[in-house]
Amino acid sequence: MDIKELIGIIDKDLSPIGFKRKNKNWFFENLELIKNVELQKSNYSNLYYLNYGFIIKEINVDSKSRHVFNQLGGSTTQEKAFVKEFLDLESKNSKDIDFFEDYLNRNLIYYLNKINTTDDLKKHIINDLPDLDMIPFVVKEYFNIPIGPEL
Repeated sequence: MDIKELIGIIDKDLSPIGFKRKNKNWFFENLELIKNVELQKSNYSNLYYLNYGFIIKEINVDSKSRHVFNQLGGSTTQEKAFVKEFLDLESKNSKDIDFFEDYLNRNLIYYLNKINTTDDLKKHIINDLPDLDMIPFVVKEYFNIPIGPEL
């Protein structure tokens, strides 16, 4: 598989839910949020990472920095290995495109579809994120999320 094929696979799943592609980035914008998916190449090999996240428009619309971000990886050792292997374009192993698309839909697409407002994003931050240290101060302040030991 080459980069054009990989982009095509991701585009095939993101386009139907309203994402627009520019190079190796996909964007969806509503009144409150900008959703972003980015295909990032490793500096050391032909391995790619699939980063995604949200920009809160009321805070800042600088599309280069996501306020809440994550990377497609997997919740089990097997899933992590599969995603890494699939996104490694140097790997000579065959690629299970159908399984990757299913995984993408069950994880990334599900996540992107469930967060559509700043209220949805706040609930996600509070209820689903294991480490609030990854959330920028400006976002915690915006959502009135306690900072420090009083959590």
